[in-house]
Amino acid sequence: MVLPIMLCGTHIHVCRQHRLSLYDIASANGYFCGNGKFKAGFRNRPTQVFLFLTTAATLGTVFQIIGYRHLHLPATVIALCIAASLFFIFEWTGKYFAPAGALAFIPMLLPEEGLAWLPLQASIGAALFITIAMVVFQKCYQWSRAQIIFCATPTLFT
Repeated sequence: MVLPIMLCGTHIHVCRQHRLSLYDIASANGYFCGNGKFKAGFRNRPTQVFLFLTTAATLGTVFQIIGYRHLHLPATVIALCIAASLFFIFEWTGKYFAPAGALAFIPMLLPEEGLAWLPLQASIGAALFITIAMVVFQKCYQWSRAQIIFCATPTLFT
């Protein structure tokens, strides 16, 4: 029997008889993900990731509240407006970030009662996870001041 294992978007099929340790999976994941050439340009740019996620959550929420609740537009029109706005932002910045796209469509799935809080919740969650990743994995507390400034400045302003 063949079991599929997903490693950073790459499918690897492993026979059930061969046992992979966690080290084997982690090292293969590092090989497939760490050595790739990413064109989005988000490496060491946590502020830009945070801004993309917050903007996408706000964009989706605004379109859902204004378009669906107040203007009574169909959900298809709202989804097309969200997608067109996201693609405009992606083209304008020259960076494509799929999680931001997914986050922009979440307001279409949520009930209207707490919808206005989604951008705040998304930004708090993104800030929390980005901070944890920077401290635990990147060890940013050991960086020089110039490296921290470079890391904190979005590329739109450099």
